[in-house]
Amino acid sequence: MQLTIEKLIYGGDSLARLPADEHGSGKAVFVPFVLEGERIEASLLEQKRGFARGHAETIVQASPHRIEPQCPYFRRCGGCHYQHSSYEHQLEIKTAILKDTLRRIAKLELNTKITVHPSPWNYRNRTRLRVRAVPEFALGYYKFRSHELLPVEACPVSSPLINRAIAAFWQMGRGRAMPDAIHEIEFFANADDTELLIEAWCDAGTPGSSIREWADAARGIFPGIAGVVAYKAATSGATAVIEAKPVAVSGAREIIYRTECASYRVSSGAFFQVNRHLINELVKIVVAEESGHTALDLYAGVGLFSTSLSPRFAQVIAVESSQTSHGDLLHNSPSNV
Repeated sequence: MQLTIEKLIYGGDSLARLPADEHGSGKAVFVPFVLEGERIEASLLEQKRGFARGHAETIVQASPHRIEPQCPYFRRCGGCHYQHSSYEHQLEIKTAILKDTLRRIAKLELNTKITVHPSPWNYRNRTRLRVRAVPEFALGYYKFRSHELLPVEACPVSSPLINRAIAAFWQMGRGRAMPDAIHEIEFFANADDTELLIEAWCDAGTPGSSIREWADAARGIFPGIAGVVAYKAATSGATAVIEAKPVAVSGAREIIYRTECASYRVSSGAFFQVNRHLINELVKIVVAEESGHTALDLYAGVGLFSTSLSPRFAQVIAVESSQTSHGDLLHNSPSNV
């Protein structure tokens, strides 16, 4: 059947409608990887009472914004949604989705201009990948709408240093130097992309000695790796419980992340803003010229915003509930936080 795409919605899908029938207006159909205004030949994958899910078999009439995606894993990977559109149009898509979400959920008609802060490629300072040991080694993300592993050897939204690390760990895994018990690895890069902190998660019953040997070997893959910290994770039903205490540490447990406002000692497991190109800009936008008696920084992580708020407020209360989210301010330490 042919469908015309009305608009894109939050989560990467687009909205089209089945032809109207005697029961009324056409049912909504959600289709990924298409653009508004496009006419497609589609097949239905799933039918529910109020909506359906479809797949674009053929693009009958393409949007002028459609491009060839840069990433070879796009459409198969569950990460990115809009690489089939020019970057300028991606920003327009996200602006329109934000306005539509505010209109539907908050009943707020946003008539003011939304300022967009672009950051197209290699922006991520943190990347977390699944690890598979058998039948053959693989490192990657989940496939689109699946819990099946998609092997990924490079990620264009991750920093260059992280991509070097991904390549090095592929080589390590192919050499059978990766313990079978490790099922996830996370890479965190510092501000100038010269130093990495690596976290690994392994099965609860894994002997600590074997993980410590691996951590030492992993830290020596190339000079940019400051430290490797491994945790045990036990799964209860659909919930993974992470032990806050590391089972193995090689090298540093933290790296220094320098911003225009301050430098932070970010430990393994700590939250830090992920877009390395926009961190300083984000802090300026959040803090702006605000001042007053009390500021609340909820889900504060290492206190990125608290640091900039503290000179402007008599009291700053920073809240962070995660057991593993630890970090320290190294200088310009406010006394009222």
